Amino acid sequence: LPGLGAQLLDAVDRAIRSIERAPERSTLVAPEIRRYLMPRFPYAIYYRATPDQLRIVAFKHHSRRTDYWHHRLPD
Repeated sequence: LPGLGAQLLDAVDRAIRSIERAPERSTLVAPEIRRYLMPRFPYAIYYRATPDQLRIVAFKHHSRRTDYWHHRLPD
């Protein structure tokens, strides 16, 4: 569909702004890792938030294995 990519990018921008405003609002899925579910698109943003930094760990399509991103976490 024409324009769908731009709509996805806009939705990601809105999601990141929402996470920045209230990082503790999203579901805790691992120690210090939260998951934000995109409302319109089948994606989730996994992130770690500290008082001075927001680090996105994974941007995952819902059809991917649930834990495929775990190797990105430090030991």
